[in-house]
Amino acid sequence: MTNKKILIYIFILSLSIRIISVYLTPIKWWDETVYSNLGYDLKTNPFDYSFNRTWSDKNLDWPKAGYKAPLLPYSLSLFYLVFGDGNILIDLFMPVIGSLGILFLFLLVEKMYDEKIALYSSIFLMFLPIHEIISGRILTDVFVTTLITLSFLFFWLGFENKKHKFKIACGFTSAISTLARYSAILLPLIFFVYLLIKNRNLKFLMEKYTILSIIVFILTLFPLFWYGYKTYGTPIGAFEHSSKAMTYYGGIQPWYFYFTNSWSFSILIMVSLFGLFVILKNWSSKLKNSNILFLLWFFLFLLLSIYFPHKEDRFILPLTPALTTVAAIGLAKIKHGKLISILILIILIFTTFIEFKHLSENSYTKEAFCFLEANKFLRKIESNSITLTDSSSLVYFYTRKENHFFRDKFNDNIKLLNEYYSGRPAYILLSVYESPREDFIEELKDSSNFTIVFKCPENGSLAVVYKYL
Repeated sequence: MTNKKILIYIFILSLSIRIISVYLTPIKWWDETVYSNLGYDLKTNPFDYSFNRTWSDKNLDWPKAGYKAPLLPYSLSLFYLVFGDGNILIDLFMPVIGSLGILFLFLLVEKMYDEKIALYSSIFLMFLPIHEIISGRILTDVFVTTLITLSFLFFWLGFENKKHKFKIACGFTSAISTLARYSAILLPLIFFVYLLIKNRNLKFLMEKYTILSIIVFILTLFPLFWYGYKTYGTPIGAFEHSSKAMTYYGGIQPWYFYFTNSWSFSILIMVSLFGLFVILKNWSSKLKNSNILFLLWFFLFLLLSIYFPHKEDRFILPLTPALTTVAAIGLAKIKHGKLISILILIILIFTTFIEFKHLSENSYTKEAFCFLEANKFLRKIESNSITLTDSSSLVYFYTRKENHFFRDKFNDNIKLLNEYYSGRPAYILLSVYESPREDFIEELKDSSNFTIVFKCPENGSLAVVYKYL
């Protein structure tokens, strides 16, 4: 089978799986709507990267949005600009990106090792449950993973195969990887350490195309530095804000979080450890340079992931191409590697089925249906209306209507509406996604200032919309 046919089959199969993943949940995750909403707003005002006071992410530094890497929102803004408010093409964007990342991994590993290891690593990544699931979400994790893989491919072509144009391309893709997720700022460090180990001197920094690569990297990031200076008073303001945001979103997890929450990585965790043993055992082999580069990739991104105070499984995705490749290297070196690879693939497919089933069963619920129905109702209300909700980003995504987080105390909401939104139709949404205090709910029910205009189901136990009279 030719490489071209292999690539076509890999892309079609991985894309099909990832499209299925899109529809495992009827409601977008919170962060998905944040990125999508930013993109929707940027289409009309591309120079205002902030929350435009029609919705919010409950960010402590609202309305600044610099803690969110800008490449995904700006990419989505192009979809909204060209295709309007429809979400079908936006839903397909990340599955395509994730599938391209698997192709890039195959090409990279084939050039660094051989076709056998390339096939193993790309198929493992194709069926890695966390990669499949997050490829169906409008998030930065798979986006940056694909761009990082492309950067490594360009780096190898440029600095190992001596194709100078790819050195410049590596500078560009490393920069846009950083714009996709700030943790990709590690890439220049990885490449520098690798070249330093390989050359044992710093002469490579004086090479013409290396300098051009560095210049392209800095110029590509210049708009982010300028934004940081204008918004935060320092060129690295967006990075600082992102680091700060890590401390107040989702709590703080221990450093060993990824070692005790590895179900989404399935059996590949154990196989990759064996692969690391094989690499270290054969340190003096002809694969030394490629081994060093993959080890740097694996360990530096692992250390960075462990360092983050707030951790989620998906944050470790940038090291999964290295994870699957290290596993493939180990299997390629043992006698029955092909048979074991087939068994691993079966386990990955079974794990995928369990993960997909679990996610779908816990997402397609009556609560989700009623929340969507309430938002359909709110989408049809007056265009100048204001909705008080605790699901601001979600409500804006589904209604494109202005909303505000309601206050904990009921009377504070009355003051808010009278002081800032007087004369405008006002609504309050209560559903299982909102979390008001019990006294707030009781006062709202007893208030003569509000009347129920929507209930789901008929008894209104899952979603209710009140209108301010």
